[in-house]
Amino acid sequence: LDEWAARTSPVEAELARDGWSRADAPYVKSGDAATNAIYGALGAQSDALKIHKIFAKPDGSVCALATFNENSAGHPGVVHGGVTSILFDNALGWANAISGLAEAGAPIAETLGDRKRMSKSVATFGFTAYLHVNYRKPVFVGKTVLVTCALDRVEKQRKRYLKGVMTDAATGAVLADAEALYLIPRGAG
Repeated sequence: LDEWAARTSPVEAELARDGWSRADAPYVKSGDAATNAIYGALGAQSDALKIHKIFAKPDGSVCALATFNENSAGHPGVVHGGVTSILFDNALGWANAISGLAEAGAPIAETLGDRKRMSKSVATFGFTAYLHVNYRKPVFVGKTVLVTCALDRVEKQRKRYLKGVMTDAATGAVLADAEALYLIPRGAG
């Protein structure tokens, strides 16, 4: 996992110039990412994602940077829609978590790197109750994308609605967009 996580992309410098900072580094460093579907199964184990990193802004918005390898294909040369969907689910989940921490004034890096706090992540951040992805254009193997996500609204303190868009990092073309509902279980905490 460490070698895979250390890979870089020239897009990272652009994100830093635009005010994005790396958000998932404490999670990766803790070792917990090894059992995560994105970092483990699609990343270090199968190399379906050549690069995957999460960046955030202080307002809680999130940008996932990802580059697809051949192992992400459904049809030859085209990324499987399920890979696109899981990438959205993960990025929207990060946006849900980071926006919730920002709202609470909690230290983001310290919280995400703290195994004890993260062991209660379902109670703190909830889980995906609904995910809808609109596939706008084919995503091709070898493509680097940005998945930008943010909290849209909160209802009854338990329902957190988020939206996201996947763009081609080189051209800015919209490849897909998504909306999701994350639900914090009753009596959680």
